[in-house]
Amino acid sequence: MLNVEISKAKSIDWEAMTMADGYLFAEVMQNKELCRGVISRLLGIKEISNLSYIVTEQTIKPGYLSKGVRLDVYIQDEGQAFYNLELQAKNTKELHKRSRYYSSTMDVAHLKAGEDYLGIQNNHVIFICQEDIFGLGLWRYSFENMCSEAVGLKLNDGARKVFFNTKGYQGEINPEAKAILDLIEGIVNDDSFIKELAAEVERIKNNEEWRMRYMDIEWVRQKMDRDDARREGRLEGKREGKLEGKHEVAKNALDNNLSMEVISKITGLSLNVISDLRTG
Repeated sequence: MLNVEISKAKSIDWEAMTMADGYLFAEVMQNKELCRGVISRLLGIKEISNLSYIVTEQTIKPGYLSKGVRLDVYIQDEGQAFYNLELQAKNTKELHKRSRYYSSTMDVAHLKAGEDYLGIQNNHVIFICQEDIFGLGLWRYSFENMCSEAVGLKLNDGARKVFFNTKGYQGEINPEAKAILDLIEGIVNDDSFIKELAAEVERIKNNEEWRMRYMDIEWVRQKMDRDDARREGRLEGKREGKLEGKHEVAKNALDNNLSMEVISKITGLSLNVISDLRTG
């Protein structure tokens, strides 16, 4: 059943795939040394600590009624700083507000009840954008909270948001960071680290197990998109209809023996909800 359905998914040109594919990008970032190298080069942090964990497509929901977020790559280093690395193909016009929510959600997720506010760890929200969302042609746009009345006075709250523009043409950027942006655009230079990244991309693309997992996810995504389009046409985008559609997709995927983890990543449903759907 699953193979028949997968064959109906759009054909994928494996050879043409690059780091610009979000799922492939996240898979490459599972390599701790490569991920550490990407972060240190983008942010110019030469002595970044070893990474204690990396989670891709991590869902964080700060409260029962709060909007949950799904982070592309969620990282903590041994120095107790957190990094959220996002690959963004399109300018959705709300990335500035999304970066604020992502940063605050990371804080809520890790500051425990009774802990002092000084225990809040530094966090960095990093967007690698393939469109210039601010329109100034800069390679990099970095933001930290500053005092409006006293020039140069930083709040020093440990929150930083950086937006990279792969199609930039002016402003300062270190060559190592630019080489990573070029790689997202499919350009491989002679930098040894870039060659390591490119080799990892090819290794993953040639892994049959990864290809099948990718096809599983593409099948679920495409079916969810089709079902959402039909449902939004009938129900005018009502929230109840959208949730119902996710449940239907999850049930269909369970019938086709997809793992609960894969279904959760694609639909955004919790493992508990998916488990209830399987036993219900």
